[in-house]
Amino acid sequence: MMMMAEMKETLTEVRQKVEVSNVTLGSIAMNELDCPRLVFITPYTPAEKRTIKTRVSDKLTKAVRAERLEGA
Repeated sequence: MMMMAEMKETLTEVRQKVEVSNVTLGSIAMNELDCPRLVFITPYTPAEKRTIKTRVSDKLTKAVRAERLEGA
């Protein structure tokens, strides 16, 4: 009986610690610069599994971003 009580107490402590340290992407996005941010998480797809059209599109997007950063 004593062992069960100790286990329940330990479980309660662990749950409290998890709740305190539970940080979601939403809360991170909300706290950054005190304004909400929209966050997208997309799965990584290796290049060999992507279509040629997607790979070309990604390269063009990266080139445009680089150009914008250099101009700014």
